[in-house]
Amino acid sequence: MKTANKTLLFLLALALTITVQAQYMGASVGYMKVKPGQWDNYLELEKQAKEYHQARVEKGIITQWHLYRKMYSGAEDPYYFIVVHFYDDYQKTENSNPKELIDELYTSEEQSAFMKKVWETRDQVRVEYYDQVAASDEFKPAKFIRINLYKVKPGNAGAFIQSRREITQPLFSEFVKRGHMAGWSLWRKLTYDQEFQFSTVDSFEEFGQWKSGMPYAEIWDEVHPDKNRTETQPEYAGLRTQVRSEYWRLVDATVPKQE
Repeated sequence: MKTANKTLLFLLALALTITVQAQYMGASVGYMKVKPGQWDNYLELEKQAKEYHQARVEKGIITQWHLYRKMYSGAEDPYYFIVVHFYDDYQKTENSNPKELIDELYTSEEQSAFMKKVWETRDQVRVEYYDQVAASDEFKPAKFIRINLYKVKPGNAGAFIQSRREITQPLFSEFVKRGHMAGWSLWRKLTYDQEFQFSTVDSFEEFGQWKSGMPYAEIWDEVHPDKNRTETQPEYAGLRTQVRSEYWRLVDATVPKQE
């Protein structure tokens, strides 16, 4: 009976997962290199820009805006800050900064002065776009996130996504439920990159929570009672190579759209 109940709970969770995944989410990720001596000025500019991003949220252009600072970075790092814009429709990325909204909020003089300060404080290293393909729940700001970048072997992208949805996602959903972390999601890079093609985002509300032990074996047995962990793990782990991990600290974020 216990096994039947666990199977039923898993199927219900899977049905909920499919519903969540049917709601599209994409994200543009901009990597910023702040010029020497300009950190305070850059953060002040982003604080000012938050008003504009919140207006974009209210207009339905984006769903969220997050500003992160890369942790454990040094002088030679290519970027220090990361700006992320979230979308519920990829078509909205074509004109994500409509001139009419900018003109509604700022005079031409204010626009020119702001952009002058932008060029003086930072360089945008690059912008990437990702589609979310799996998630433990609705993606929302967390104080800390760990970005894990994966290179998937040619021809294995479909199998990798399937394994993450069927094996990994239920596990991390249970971790979230038990308070070990705040969220988990899988993202696919839109443009092909030989270095990596996928990333997962592990979200945490407490500093150092990622170093605390998680009852992985115990939760595996509860979530996947019909799967042998020692046999299954090497099989799906062999689909990818982890390139690296990064830790980001949340600096600021917009609030949800007011209904």
